[in-house]
Amino acid sequence: MMIGITGSEGFIGTAFRRYLTALGETPVSFPRSAFDDPAEMAALCGRCDALVHFAGLSRHPDGEFLLEINLRLTSALIEGLKNSGSHVHVYLASTTHEQRDLPYHESKRRSRRMFESWAAETGNAYSTLLMPNAFGPYARPFFNSVVSTFCYQAAHGQNPERIDPAELKLIHVRTLCREILRTVRRNDPGVTAVEFPHEYEIRLDRMWEILQNWRGQLVAGKTPLPADPFETDLLETFLSYCE
Repeated sequence: MMIGITGSEGFIGTAFRRYLTALGETPVSFPRSAFDDPAEMAALCGRCDALVHFAGLSRHPDGEFLLEINLRLTSALIEGLKNSGSHVHVYLASTTHEQRDLPYHESKRRSRRMFESWAAETGNAYSTLLMPNAFGPYARPFFNSVVSTFCYQAAHGQNPERIDPAELKLIHVRTLCREILRTVRRNDPGVTAVEFPHEYEIRLDRMWEILQNWRGQLVAGKTPLPADPFETDLLETFLSYCE
């Protein structure tokens, strides 16, 4: 099965591409240039049996700009799919928070409707992937997630402006990649939505306490030891910002 990936330069897209490569797969990466070149886009779509659409902005100070860009990317991809005549199964990477009233979430809802219309018109299979907040090493701080931000700040001796006692529901990016691939290989027919369960729950203030403790141990020349699977994954993420 040839699996295409848009947004393979982003945090989850990069992780998924590397995950596939480690399994001996050769994914089809869609460069940014393809979204401005209908012929290149159609050629790439024609090579794929499945295509996971990660490309898009997740944050931008101008919400209308974010919405415009994400919908333009969706439109360009659908045009390429139509021009290729391919029977590719498309998977849209969305979020379990899809119903929130923010431009990013609106872009996911509208993209979902656009793909569903394309699937109804062409008979292709389409799936929405509803993903929890993902974390892992080398995510972009102050952008990808509060976990990456807090890990970066703790590693560099900084303090957050504020720490809400919010409950986080998280999934490690490695687990997320595994679940995405399982879904792609299952290849459910028709128009579907798949919600991935979160892997961990932790309060934000408790996570900061753990990170501060590890920071203190490193300064004292000690090696932090994780107490459970979540701390193992969190420590791996934290140490990626200490290099």
